[in-house]
Amino acid sequence: MLKLINLNNIKFFILFTSFAVLACSSAPPADEYTYLEKGNEHLGFQGSNRVYIAPNYLAAIKEYDKALEINPEFKDAYYYRGKSYHGLGKYEKAIKDFTTLINKNPGNDDYYLQRSSSYVEMAIDISANYGYQLITNDPDENYYQVAITDATKALELNPNSELAYYNRGKSYYGLKNYQQAITEYDKCIAINPQNGDAILDQETATRMLTLQPKVQEGYTNIITSDEIDVAREQTDTNK
Repeated sequence: MLKLINLNNIKFFILFTSFAVLACSSAPPADEYTYLEKGNEHLGFQGSNRVYIAPNYLAAIKEYDKALEINPEFKDAYYYRGKSYHGLGKYEKAIKDFTTLINKNPGNDDYYLQRSSSYVEMAIDISANYGYQLITNDPDENYYQVAITDATKALELNPNSELAYYNRGKSYYGLKNYQQAITEYDKCIAINPQNGDAILDQETATRMLTLQPKVQEGYTNIITSDEIDVAREQTDTNK
């Protein structure tokens, strides 16, 4: 015989399903902070704690984009998106985000520091890929000079900024002003004697300062030799 279906069970199932649907439909939508936390998790953050994992910058940027769609004035999303762009080597986009933050809060030294870092890396990248001919003498077009300007502004707001001195050191090194680079690295190391990058870069700048006259002398000799060869060719042609 077929068992009759218990109507009480059916009523309970319908009631349970209705409550479940109602609970899902009434759940609050994700806000900008939810997407910020998701983005930060991709960078290795769990709350305020940092977990050392390989950051997934692209995934983080997608979450920050969602946060900014909800709240275009959300500073934290601009900040971490800028750092993510920097991590990807997309320095122009990073600079754009940090510039947005500076315009919103020009009294924050960290925003100038982050933009300075992006300018330094962009200058290094251009120099490595295209040569120094794109590093002009115009302060508005020379990314090393702009990086120095930003780092200097950060020091006005925070005279004990280790990163500001370090960025100025890297920038002066890129401009081949090795003596000033050494001075900046020394100031950085004075603030943090354990800064290994600054110590190594200071040693490199010191070696370059020692070699600079020899390199210049060799370059002059090459030019002179070329001029002599040209003169000889012209003399042979006139004979």
